[in-house]
Amino acid sequence: MQTNVYFPLPLPVHIAFGVFGALFFIFMFARKKSFHYLLLSTSVLSTFLIYLCHTKTTRMILGIEELILYILILVFMFLDSRKKKKEETSEKEADEDENSNS
Repeated sequence: MQTNVYFPLPLPVHIAFGVFGALFFIFMFARKKSFHYLLLSTSVLSTFLIYLCHTKTTRMILGIEELILYILILVFMFLDSRKKKKEETSEKEADEDENSNS
């Protein structure tokens, strides 16, 4: 296998890991309904764009796109964790109210 100048893995290995990762994150989105899993899938698939970027400008644009995706992933993960924590708290309070009324 020949190594790539732009990516540290050989192309067939990169494709295999990329497809597996994207399918995994799509499955996780279907299971948990958290938007950041779709963003993770998109970021994994966008690593294939490195093979189309031949100029410094296009590689810079790709890098900025990846950076924006990672920032969005972190934001949506944070928002999702706050939402889940709020739901757990309200659920716990509802259970306590139900138990005290009995």
